[in-house]
Amino acid sequence: MTELGAKRGSERSEPVQRLSGAERRAQILAVARECFTEFGYQRTTTAVVAEHAGVSDSLVIKHFGSKEGLFRSAVADPVLRLIREQVAQNRPLAQSGLDVVVGYQETANFVRNLLAVIRAERGIFRAMASTMYEFPALAGEIRDLIAGHLDELATSLDNLGRPAPFRPHSGRTVTYTVVGGAIVAAVFHDDPDTYANELTDMLFFGLLSPSGRRSLRSRMSS
Repeated sequence: MTELGAKRGSERSEPVQRLSGAERRAQILAVARECFTEFGYQRTTTAVVAEHAGVSDSLVIKHFGSKEGLFRSAVADPVLRLIREQVAQNRPLAQSGLDVVVGYQETANFVRNLLAVIRAERGIFRAMASTMYEFPALAGEIRDLIAGHLDELATSLDNLGRPAPFRPHSGRTVTYTVVGGAIVAAVFHDDPDTYANELTDMLFFGLLSPSGRRSLRSRMSS
């Protein structure tokens, strides 16, 4: 990424291939993610994104309507989509009567997948974090949407407290602990696999009743 407001690239000696509308929109989105990540929400304008993408400001407005619309499409929507996908993938974990060994494996898969997704898309999470600080009004709306998806997952996890071998617990606390820990680990931890294994052990064994822990240890050691 070049400095704020500077045009991307240099003089081209070869003809520029014309992009389709969908391709141009995707290109603008990719550039917008970089700009929002590097410059923050307040300093990123549609004009800045247009210059870095090599298009007119009016074209950016045509595709996205406003800076807020551009931010939603480039940053907020991808974050929400990732969270929705993680919630959907975790639903098998919350099925009633889940086998303890299968539950452990599903928990490990969920933690690893979540960590991998956040590490791969850390740019949009950084952009989201900067917006939470710079633009509280928009951040509040986005935060409510994210919380809605996380609370859906938390509600399903509460079902684990009803059948053995799990103890009664707060699904909301578990969900926010895992997601928050994964975000921190994706940014700061040098060995994500080790982190995922440790978090899985702490989380899953902590949710089991004493008899459930004995059962899991016995079956995993045999």
